Amino acid sequence: MACGGAPEKTLEKINVAYGAVVDKISIERFGIFRPFFSDAEDIETLAGEFRRELVDAFTKKISKLWSEADIERNLEILELLRRNKHENDLTAKWRPTGKSAFEQIRPLIVNKLNWSLKFYQYQLAFQQVRTEELIVAIEGKRQRYQAMVAERVHKLQQMDNEQEEYEQDRFMLRALNSELRKRVEQK
Repeated sequence: MACGGAPEKTLEKINVAYGAVVDKISIERFGIFRPFFSDAEDIETLAGEFRRELVDAFTKKISKLWSEADIERNLEILELLRRNKHENDLTAKWRPTGKSAFEQIRPLIVNKLNWSLKFYQYQLAFQQVRTEELIVAIEGKRQRYQAMVAERVHKLQQMDNEQEEYEQDRFMLRALNSELRKRVEQK
């Protein structure tokens, strides 16, 4: 087929391209969740599930767009045009151009299909850029979260240290009070 294969295969290629984008999401990006899981296998399961759900969402959106825009029909028209381009119609024609009606509207159909293809390519590029932006945003939020967790741990340690100092000071104050009472009683 002129467009790269059967319409189903074209849709499959688009879905594979989205899958390739999603597969670039590495397990290291899920490292922030390591403290919450008992072993690395759980993290791998989480990453796999995230990737699978993201690909499913992409696939559903593309399939919906595919059916709503009737891309399969447009690709079939292009295939028909490709197959029939060398056939000559030897019958007499009642047109000043000497072309059949189909031949006269062919440039319009091709132009429409080209614009549709450009639109879908733009949408794909937009989705890829948006996915990358979201990955960067998520990474930034993860870093802020890690900083907050580290600060929280630091504050808790600081509170524990101050609590220990308080207990030591309290013990020393009791000892001093006890000693002071003994001296007052001795006098």
